[in-house]
Amino acid sequence: MRWGSACRPPSATPQRTDQQDGSQHGVDTRDNIDAARAFVRTFEIPYPSLIDGAVCPINTLLHLRRVNPGFVPENVLTMNIQLPEGGKYLERVPGGDMEKPLPSVTAFYQQLLGKLSAIPGVESAAFGSSAPARGAGGFYSFSILSHPAPPPEKRPQAGYDEVSPGFFETLEIPLRKGRYIDEHDTQSAPWVVVINETFARRYFPNEDPIGQQLRLRYDPYPVDEERPRQIVGIVGDVKHFGLGEETPAFMYASYLQQPGVFPGGAVIAHLSQALLLRGKRGVGGEFAPAVKRAVAELDPDQAVTNFMSMDQVMFQSTFISRFYLRLMEVFAAMALWYHTPH
Repeated sequence: MRWGSACRPPSATPQRTDQQDGSQHGVDTRDNIDAARAFVRTFEIPYPSLIDGAVCPINTLLHLRRVNPGFVPENVLTMNIQLPEGGKYLERVPGGDMEKPLPSVTAFYQQLLGKLSAIPGVESAAFGSSAPARGAGGFYSFSILSHPAPPPEKRPQAGYDEVSPGFFETLEIPLRKGRYIDEHDTQSAPWVVVINETFARRYFPNEDPIGQQLRLRYDPYPVDEERPRQIVGIVGDVKHFGLGEETPAFMYASYLQQPGVFPGGAVIAHLSQALLLRGKRGVGGEFAPAVKRAVAELDPDQAVTNFMSMDQVMFQSTFISRFYLRLMEVFAAMALWYHTPH
């Protein structure tokens, strides 16, 4: 195993010429020096290479601080709710691996949205299958009805989130063309979908996506949605998987426009939601008790978990780079101590 900079080739290893063991300082450090030598030699860690290697995570962190997440995280609080797969919210369809959400699911989230919006200090409230930087509700394949049908193994895929009206406004995700999903996009209205810029560039490079129709499929089940969805808007790219990750093609559909029956575990994206509150003057600790009270009024048995500001979520998304930087600092300090005369 050889350690070196991930940014450029490791420089030459300097030769240590001083062989003092530190006993002149009145402390027998021979054992510690031998241990350091064994560690450094075992992993073949040259000191300059560690310094060089530390430059890469530092540069990465500086770069990540300049990355546009695609939304405004300041003053936004997020938390999670997952309604149970059973009881008053879901029933299983006999004769197959199919699940039917009951009307109580939509009623719960509709009423909860009203209660959250009424909390003092809340500017807006919304929810989606996932919060930015925390993944996606799913990845589904799709077909574009105006394009030739691709073979099954080459069907395009995109990230997917089920969202409420106000989702884009609460997160301040910019609208590039068309419109956002709103309260008029109900079950009885034509089904719609909003796509991100990456989706538009990738699948409609020479045509206008607005007005095009998609039919989603719940992979890995060969089951298409019962109705096509018309593209009504294009929004800016959001860093759904962290600041350091590429933005995939992404689709957003209204939670009010969902099928009556879901195959397999696809219903999770309908039952589980990330709540999002934008505060007028920040997101202080007073919001959490108010949210819990609002949920308890609707369902005393329902838990609310993972309270976190979106600033904290974005900070966590840089964990790997920060951890690697700290690790390199430790190794560099050990190598520096080993290469310094004792």
